[in-house]
Amino acid sequence: MLQLFNFASLPSLPMNSGQIIQPDIFLFGLRIQEPMTVLTDILIALVCFYAYRNLSKTDNRSTNLMRYYFLALGWSTIFGGLVGHAFVYAVGPVWKLIGWYLAMFSVLILEFAVLEQAQPLLKPQITRFITKLNFVVWAGAMIMATYQMNFAFVEIQTAYGIMGVFMPLSLYTYMSTKHRGSKYMLYSVLTLMTTIIVFRAPIVLHTYFNHRDLAHIVICLAVLFMFKGTALYHEKEIKRLAQPLLSSLENDGEQVQQ
Repeated sequence: MLQLFNFASLPSLPMNSGQIIQPDIFLFGLRIQEPMTVLTDILIALVCFYAYRNLSKTDNRSTNLMRYYFLALGWSTIFGGLVGHAFVYAVGPVWKLIGWYLAMFSVLILEFAVLEQAQPLLKPQITRFITKLNFVVWAGAMIMATYQMNFAFVEIQTAYGIMGVFMPLSLYTYMSTKHRGSKYMLYSVLTLMTTIIVFRAPIVLHTYFNHRDLAHIVICLAVLFMFKGTALYHEKEIKRLAQPLLSSLENDGEQVQQ
């Protein structure tokens, strides 16, 4: 008789390794690796698609970029969950690259979205430098991840994007304008930083809910903060709030020239 779930054929694992290495399950006879990790990957995708759908197209470029960020991140977690975890035994590890490419592309979009938000506050040469650096880091990570077949390069590019671009530009925008949208972006960064603790510990609540699954739940919360921040953001308002700072910089420049 075909069973819905079959745990009988699962290997007996020691408690410490079983908590980290999530055992397979069999659904209608189909083997699924790391089932809860797959499920929480799909949960991230659903949150991302929710954010994408509820942010309508506008003439605001930053908002539109954030919409595409949510869309790309959602698809990356779909492919990551299905191809990188659930059925990697069937398709082979090279198919993980699809999810990796989408994840790195989503980070690149996020970098340009927050750069677009901060652009009224930045000098043109700084904007151009960050733009070029973003492309260099993204291209280098893509090449090395493909050549080495190593997820570490995806993590490096993500860390650069979040900690090196997204956080400092959101912080600078918030400190300059006190805009609530940027504050929620900072909340998302602080939320994401807790995943470092989850992985370093690692925090494992159950054999079928390990540190990866908990981190995915935290990422869902971070995405919701980003969604809230994007919904609050308006370019004209940023420019209006930034006007005192821009005027101050112009006055300082005139004094230097004199």
